[in-house]
Amino acid sequence: MAHDVFISYAGEDKAAADAVCAALEAGRCRCWIAPRDVQPSDNWSEAIVSAILQSRLVVLLLSRHANGSPYVPLEAERATGRGIPILPVRVEDVLPGPSLELFLSARHWFDALPPPVVGHLPRLVAAVRGRLTGTGVPVAVPDRPIIHRHKVCLLGSYAVGKTSLVRRFVSSMYSDSYYATLGVRIDKKTITIGQASVALHIWDVAGEEESTSLPASYLAGSQGFLLVVDGTRPKTLDVAVVLAERAERVMGPVPFVALLNKADLADWWALDEATIDDLVRQGWTVVRTSAKTGENVEQAFHTLATRIVGVPS
Repeated sequence: MAHDVFISYAGEDKAAADAVCAALEAGRCRCWIAPRDVQPSDNWSEAIVSAILQSRLVVLLLSRHANGSPYVPLEAERATGRGIPILPVRVEDVLPGPSLELFLSARHWFDALPPPVVGHLPRLVAAVRGRLTGTGVPVAVPDRPIIHRHKVCLLGSYAVGKTSLVRRFVSSMYSDSYYATLGVRIDKKTITIGQASVALHIWDVAGEEESTSLPASYLAGSQGFLLVVDGTRPKTLDVAVVLAERAERVMGPVPFVALLNKADLADWWALDEATIDDLVRQGWTVVRTSAKTGENVEQAFHTLATRIVGVPS
């Protein structure tokens, strides 16, 4: 079934979702909604994913039920990961919960308030048609600061200093003790880029010695990544090159910054200038960092954030 709009909602909001679907289709916006459009022979999960990927816009009904749903955040994550815009429609006076706020960073919201939703459907149809046609229709924005929320990953081999870099950036701390990350560790910090507030959700993905394994599930929904190399161990650059290729296959051509870490260990530095220059010629953004001294750590994260949000440097 060809469609323009995927409707994401919690089961408790089905009546509102059905009303939204009926109004949009009456307004000539082709919709996909479960369970109506899941065929008897379809695998439910595969049908949902396929419908999201074929849509041009996701209309997400935001409520306390959506905040508590195990499925709505997954649908939002899949749409975000493929660059499909989401129009949050608040059917209750709530803001996104922890599982949704990362993905609902759009400036424009639609407030279907006060309830019932049926009284707001003509404006919603106009807003959706405006998004689909590119004409644009003003919609309500909750009274709160605009914060761009972006998931970024730290990738690299074993013991290159990823966790230490995150601690230095988030907490201005450093420790000589080594702690291996098990699977993934998530931290958050909000910074200012131009006039925008940017909340970085930082996924520190565990590395293994000379391993280029990279769980795709950790990368889903990422808008960029930091590629960490140990400047005293040239083999970690070989691993980084492969990781960058694999990350691009999963995430697409998203921005990334390569961090040549442990710059404080000058006597043990093993990456020659010719190698670094070659990376730059290939289009890499390269920053020498030291988690121990803090050298260029803030700059590296700010450079990535600036490229993600598209603010001129």
